Amino acid sequence: MSDNAVKSSSKEPLIQQWKTVVDAQMHFNDMILRTRALGITVVIGVYGAAAALANRPPQVAVAITGKLPNVSSMIICLGLALLVSIFLLDYCYYYKLLLGVVERGEQLERELSSRGAAQPQETFSLTLHLSTCVGRRRARNLIFAFYVIPFVSGIIFFWAI
Repeated sequence: MSDNAVKSSSKEPLIQQWKTVVDAQMHFNDMILRTRALGITVVIGVYGAAAALANRPPQVAVAITGKLPNVSSMIICLGLALLVSIFLLDYCYYYKLLLGVVERGEQLERELSSRGAAQPQETFSLTLHLSTCVGRRRARNLIFAFYVIPFVSGIIFFWAI
């Protein structure tokens, strides 16, 4: 058995794991994008409903601390609560799962490269390359910006009413 055959057979389980990890990364990215798209769409819809009702006199009033709040302010509070819930699901669950899979992918790619590739096209470095293009800190900051902007907009809208 040649050296290349031994190297290839010893790398095969790692390559299969790597393929599974890349599939999992794509799955979690897809789940994150769906959650964000649906969540933000609903929150913007809730804000729109609040805007549509902002100038209407309330048909039914709810007394909180002796004041009659505008129905729109209650709808905005619902939108803000929904936004926070979506953020928690996204950042504290799906994003953490994605990070776990990315870290495993990086480990596998380092191990595959340390075993040496028989041919240049056998290098596996997708996860490592993407991690250098968009670091974890930058990704976290973008996630926070994605949620902070509609949250602050909702707070401003709430106080404007």
